[in-house]
Amino acid sequence: MTRLSAVVVLLLTHTVIARYLEYDASTDSVMTSRTRSCPQNMTITVSSVFQDHMVLQRNRPIRVWGWGAQGDSGITVTFGSTTAHVTTADDRWSAVFPPQQANVNGVNLTVSQGGCTIATVADIAIGDVYLFSGQSNIDIPEAYAHQFNEAAQTAEEAYADSLQGRTRIMIVPNQVRGINYNETPARELAVVPNTPACGPSFVSGAYVNCQTNAMRWTRANGTNIRGFSATAWFTGKYIRQQMGAALDGVPIGLVRSSWGGTPIQDWTPAETVSACPQPVQTRTSTLYDWMINPFIGIEWSGITWYQVRLIVSASNVTEDSSNVAHLHTGGIKYGSERKLSGSEILRVCASCYDIILETSTAFSPDSFFCC
Repeated sequence: MTRLSAVVVLLLTHTVIARYLEYDASTDSVMTSRTRSCPQNMTITVSSVFQDHMVLQRNRPIRVWGWGAQGDSGITVTFGSTTAHVTTADDRWSAVFPPQQANVNGVNLTVSQGGCTIATVADIAIGDVYLFSGQSNIDIPEAYAHQFNEAAQTAEEAYADSLQGRTRIMIVPNQVRGINYNETPARELAVVPNTPACGPSFVSGAYVNCQTNAMRWTRANGTNIRGFSATAWFTGKYIRQQMGAALDGVPIGLVRSSWGGTPIQDWTPAETVSACPQPVQTRTSTLYDWMINPFIGIEWSGITWYQVRLIVSASNVTEDSSNVAHLHTGGIKYGSERKLSGSEILRVCASCYDIILETSTAFSPDSFFCC
């Protein structure tokens, strides 16, 4: 055998072994997460609620679920170094992990079947998670709050960069192409591309408005906060500042699920609407079904609902305000009973005037404050 032939044989042998072991030459290690190719006809999926870089609630059970189960499907779910028992019902599979302490570094969630890795959700932090819903006062972007002060916006972006992943943000898709919310309750969040990142908030000293309406979970930074909810962002910042050292090493997750100009019945489950003392003539429950219902099973530190209007006018406010209050409180109670929130939905502030019903966004983990 010539020297050149020997080299070729060695290279071919190395290639075969590397492929068999899924050898990663860049790290000089054997990758063991997948031991064989996944069949093309596998139906197991992980819920779209679970995304890279998300935050799950600390000190409470962690529920994970997905679809495509067929009886005893041999599904294995691992979170970090812990593997949980999997149960199936119809085509849904689910697993529950015990409460975990705060972890800012992030761990992986891996779902496999028959030795084949179906999906890996990476960099999941454990901390305190807050949901923000409502109308345009939730939509309004962070940079809008500093529209008259470029220096303040620059400082805000520097602050976001300094957090280095301790605050993470997400926006449920709304007002973008690719979503088709209808009357059928959804079991999944819509999956669409992220809205393009907002550019600089000031150009030649003039404020440039930009709002983001779709964003998968990500680590907050000076660029992506520009189009994120001002209410959510400054609430998270306030909580971190007020709690001080108590939140050292505790990630904060902020979720915006809102749509400007929408009536409260769109955000209320159908069974609650049907219990209203007066009939509701307009379409109902659509946004609850598509933008809230898929989260059921997720635990939260708190939920903020800001400025829900558009059901009554000044001429019939007295007649219908109680109906609005029923819709709102009924919807929130429903969410709590279904584990949409944790135990910290504390109080709803109602007013029978033009505002009708409004929950303050300035709150600590221990209380809500009325506007």
